[in-house]
Amino acid sequence: MSSSSARYVLCADAVTAAGFNLDVSVAVARASLDMYETRCLGEGDEKATVAPVTYLDTEESETDRMLGMLTLLVNQLTVQLPGSLSAVPLYVRMPESVTQRLIDEWLTQLQQDEDSQKTISRVVLSHASGHQHFSEVQKALNDEEVLIAVSVDSPMARLNDLAEQQWLQTNQHPWGVIASEGAGGAILASRSFVEAMKIKPLAALDNWCYETGESTHLMSRVLRRQSKAVDDFGLLFSDMTNLRHHQEDYGFAVGARGERLVNPEQIIVSHTLWGYLGDASLFATLALAVHHQDQHFVRSLFLFGADSGRAMLTLSLSESLNPAG
Repeated sequence: MSSSSARYVLCADAVTAAGFNLDVSVAVARASLDMYETRCLGEGDEKATVAPVTYLDTEESETDRMLGMLTLLVNQLTVQLPGSLSAVPLYVRMPESVTQRLIDEWLTQLQQDEDSQKTISRVVLSHASGHQHFSEVQKALNDEEVLIAVSVDSPMARLNDLAEQQWLQTNQHPWGVIASEGAGGAILASRSFVEAMKIKPLAALDNWCYETGESTHLMSRVLRRQSKAVDDFGLLFSDMTNLRHHQEDYGFAVGARGERLVNPEQIIVSHTLWGYLGDASLFATLALAVHHQDQHFVRSLFLFGADSGRAMLTLSLSESLNPAG
């Protein structure tokens, strides 16, 4: 990205099965506290390991649960809006079961319940994949000075579909995903906004690369493209799971260009902390990356998401940049 079109992360957070914000989620996950349950699949004796968000009302419908997670996350992000800024647009990715009508009703209720002066001005709803949504948000920042971007998903609501694809970790299939539910999001801003407000961002988005397709080694192509734009990949993060095609895709990519990476075998994987978040995993992994304490100011994310597409995001923490310079 050129300096004039730079995008910045002002804050980032996540709602997961491990906790209602990122700090709690990481602390609970690292304390190895039990957050997992088993669910029966079909009429047989196969049981899947899942990670539900237990602090939400268990009697709510899946749609209500996703709107509840959206409310939790948006409330945590809006209170961190800088200065006198009182209202910003929300670009949100939701499953197709959440319609525009439901989002409009949600926004009306949110504004009525708001107990602070900071709120959402309007909502732009997307049903695209997590990768496509992030690309849409990047384009939106050509016109928006600042926005909140959030992605919410519930792989737990699709257990039968995931079981048919043999994606689930079960008592008969130990190498699948732990289906969960959650949300991730961030306040993103343009360079002009950061300079005008004279604020210190959390991080700068250095480069974003996204490839679609069904290629067996698509991540290798993404890494090759990213290598042309990025000199230092820094500390590595990923939302990949222990599914065989994720592991092989990552292994092939770093095998070809491992000399450019710092400890590629020690990559920090968000799935091991709170389970599989599907299309919400990108922003949850982004939040993990910008808050992780380490000497490396540069971080790169290998992003697998919920479809066959692959993406990489490289960012620099604020200690290593000077947005007003």
